[in-house]
Amino acid sequence: MKSLKSKMMAVIIPMVILAIGSISIFSYYFAKNIIVKNANEILIQTSQAYANKIDGWLTMHLEMIDSVKEAVEKSALAPDAELDYLKHMVNKFDNVSDLYIGTVDGQMIDGAGWIPPDDYDPRQRPWYQEGMNKDKINFSKPFLDKVTKEMVVGAVVQIDHYDGTKRGVFSGDVSLFVDELVTEFSATSEELLASLENVLAAIEGVALAANEGAEGTTDIANRICDTNDKANEVRTIVTKTKKSAEKLKVEIDRFKI
Repeated sequence: MKSLKSKMMAVIIPMVILAIGSISIFSYYFAKNIIVKNANEILIQTSQAYANKIDGWLTMHLEMIDSVKEAVEKSALAPDAELDYLKHMVNKFDNVSDLYIGTVDGQMIDGAGWIPPDDYDPRQRPWYQEGMNKDKINFSKPFLDKVTKEMVVGAVVQIDHYDGTKRGVFSGDVSLFVDELVTEFSATSEELLASLENVLAAIEGVALAANEGAEGTTDIANRICDTNDKANEVRTIVTKTKKSAEKLKVEIDRFKI
């Protein structure tokens, strides 16, 4: 009897151990896959949220600059009054470093007080040539502002005289503080902080976030990040945030039942 019991135990125990082991392994991988899936969804959703906030920030500045252009176009101010108005609006708007007009006859009217050299012709500048092709305000390619020495992007659009005849191009320079903007939106949890890598990479022009399903980030990247200088600044921030992303990955990999 004892021999039979021992034989049965010898058969049953390995089967039980195998069954428990199989269930444990299955549970481990099943639970781990759920955690990885949920973590990826958090990263994608948060990346999209940041992208939406950045896009909203950019749209807000476009609308502000366009409202100044509309006021100038419809008011028919005297030259001195017009210049005073532009100066006032430059001082009023945060992150807008200049508002200016380049005319079809080569005049330059600058709200920041910059006085161009005698040989300066706005019609030869890329922002003017780009703006002449835009009947709706939009961003130009980023460039280095000669006055502030900062990277800016111009919001450019055609501008007419009060009587409807073409006057030239209206432009407003927006300082590229997108890295600071993203930092303001950063959250405290590791999952949300890790998603900054996606957003910043998208700003740099890398479609990482888009590849993960965060639509809209590459469009923002194409709008504002066409320069190596800005890309280098973003890379510095990306490097810092990678540590947080790696922490999250380590925690997922260590998950055990």
